[in-house]
Amino acid sequence: MTTKYSGAQRSLPCFRWSLTSGEGGPSSEWERRAIQRPRTIDTPGITVSRGLGAWDWDIRTHNVKWFGKSYALFGISKSQFRGTLEHVQEIVHPDDREQGMRAFSMVLETGDPFDNTYRVVWPDGSVHWLHSYGVPVLGHDGTPERIVGTTREITEPKQVAEALHASEAQFQLIADKLRVGTAVQVGTSTEYPDDCARTEFLANMSHELRTPLNAIIGFSDILKNEVFGPLVNEKYFEYIWYIYGSGISLLDAVIAFIDISELELTKVRLKEDWTEIRSLIQACIVKLNAIAREKSIHVVKEIPPSIPKTLFCDPRRIKQILENIIINALRYSHSEGVVTIRVSVLDQGQIVFSVLDAGIGMDAELIDRALRPFGVTGNSMARTGGGIGVGLTISKRLADLHGAHLSVESVPGRGTSVSVTFPRERTGDRKTLT
Repeated sequence: MTTKYSGAQRSLPCFRWSLTSGEGGPSSEWERRAIQRPRTIDTPGITVSRGLGAWDWDIRTHNVKWFGKSYALFGISKSQFRGTLEHVQEIVHPDDREQGMRAFSMVLETGDPFDNTYRVVWPDGSVHWLHSYGVPVLGHDGTPERIVGTTREITEPKQVAEALHASEAQFQLIADKLRVGTAVQVGTSTEYPDDCARTEFLANMSHELRTPLNAIIGFSDILKNEVFGPLVNEKYFEYIWYIYGSGISLLDAVIAFIDISELELTKVRLKEDWTEIRSLIQACIVKLNAIAREKSIHVVKEIPPSIPKTLFCDPRRIKQILENIIINALRYSHSEGVVTIRVSVLDQGQIVFSVLDAGIGMDAELIDRALRPFGVTGNSMARTGGGIGVGLTISKRLADLHGAHLSVESVPGRGTSVSVTFPRERTGDRKTLT
């Protein structure tokens, strides 16, 4: 997908360099770099990888030679190209011309490679993102004579990144306004979400956000797996993995929005069965291992042999409860800390799932806020740990649906313990499920 451009043409910026000795001429930096680079490159023999364009710019004459896919990347035919830097600049988007010439100037001043991301406007008005990389070629006197390099189109990853950024901004705006109950602009109307109406609005908007996020994740997955060809530059992998990971994180937040709205609208229906407890716990640990490894946190599992084997519950929702609590423990724990997942049985037979950490902890006011939807969104705790501030709320609501009780004990600076206590009638010893 491409965008269209229509705008007034601007005059080209004028850059001139002196390639002789004296003011503006070659410096000792160039002399030092002269022995590190080949003095000549035979451009007629350039081999261009599939999908790449190659170019050779003569610094003295400002003539430019193109090879490979260069003509297609700039949207013109070989016969249409005048072979000058001025013509190249005419095709570059007016807002990006000056930065490109500054980048060329830096190559000549420092000897560093040319590295520039910019837009070009094709004759049909469509706008495409390109990335060019080149190195200076030195003459026999050690001064730069030409810059040669390659060009690749990056329109799709650039659009994915921009869409992700826009979705994140819209998502945060909605979250902030819903948290304080202020008006939210939707299309041409202004909404004042409150109570049930706010929840309905939240559910609808979450589904609206989910659609473009699925596209962002899908396209970035195609790019990172190089479905349509290789990505030569290693930086692309880094950026695409960032886009993919950010999209997944944002989608998780949208799903949390949907969950909390469905819980407030009492649309959640449990699908219950006798479920093995140890399997539930282990599945949560495996899923969250990556987060624990990233912070070098040791996850300890304490499940004594004497506990009942099974719990009558909706296994997907119980995993959701535990994952939300464990993620919070990992987020707010110090690096190289310990998070303990404990299962115990009370004297009257109730089974208790507990998650303990030695992290930053909370005071009574913050505990109260953490148990309310969006109670910690936007405050320092949310900014420190990430997330949108609904994890404990969702866990508490899901625990309530199971007839269980969620409790939080915490001491600032010493850590937090979150426990979910299930009624006795939900525990059992169904050996057929082992």
